[in-house]
Amino acid sequence: LDDAITMFRRASQLDSSPKIVAANLDRACHLRECDRAADRPEEMPTLPVSDAERESGELQAESLALGSKLFNKHGVLLIENAFDPELIRACDDYFVREYESYFRDTSHADALRIGDKRFQITVALDGPINSPNLYANPFVMGLMKQLLGAKFFLGCTVCAASLPGSKDQHLHKDHRALFTKNADDPPIQTPPFAITLMIPLVPLDEMSGTTTVRKGSHLVSRRESPDLPRQVPIVSVGSCFLMDLRLSHQGLGNKTDRVRPIFNFVYQQPWFADNKNFQKQPPLRIPAPQFERIPEELRSLFAWATQPGADI
Repeated sequence: LDDAITMFRRASQLDSSPKIVAANLDRACHLRECDRAADRPEEMPTLPVSDAERESGELQAESLALGSKLFNKHGVLLIENAFDPELIRACDDYFVREYESYFRDTSHADALRIGDKRFQITVALDGPINSPNLYANPFVMGLMKQLLGAKFFLGCTVCAASLPGSKDQHLHKDHRALFTKNADDPPIQTPPFAITLMIPLVPLDEMSGTTTVRKGSHLVSRRESPDLPRQVPIVSVGSCFLMDLRLSHQGLGNKTDRVRPIFNFVYQQPWFADNKNFQKQPPLRIPAPQFERIPEELRSLFAWATQPGADI
């Protein structure tokens, strides 16, 4: 980015299309600031989707390079304006209508309690949730290919639903590091094997609560994580963030009078299986008619689900 900025500044004195050069210069400067800001203790690593990228429907090479760098280093990445807000609002309306029976602070046979007034609910690929723009968002998929390789699966589609008045979670990791004897052993450094895409259906702010993270904690043990600085992302509808499954994080309490739903879609290496978080429920539900709606070119995302229509 430093070299690009130098060249764009030189080109601005020579090029016959100064507006194009100026736009590219601004973009390079903005990305460089995102790179530098990510190293500040309190800052959330962030990648903005530009207007040009939204128009083309894919991330440009410099965005892919920066996003991959930030995620591998910090284990978390906020992507601004990745989704159509109207699609997210439609998913929110659908979830509140179809899953209202889970909005009671009681035991549920097929939903895992993950904290005070907080449940992990498996959401079926149905209604607006069965949208390629949601589960195969092109901006997210571009980064997943960089981080996980060409072949990866969608391992689960769940919603972390925090009821009104819920308290803060404890700091935790959704999965321990691989190939260690004990959970508190220093992790063996490996590339990411599973990445959670977190899609808030409502704005995450001081009142609704957000998910605080400890960037870099995917590279240290659970015991060391509390010593790292905490980041508190404020996330608008249409934005999302990626989180390494080994990252230490903590959901804050919900101070509003409505449920706070956050979709958690986990993309993973084909050889990985989550044997921790799905003792009470299937990780994925695809009604048979809905499976037929999935475009042929995207069915490889669900290749591990060998019995469409069944609870996997």
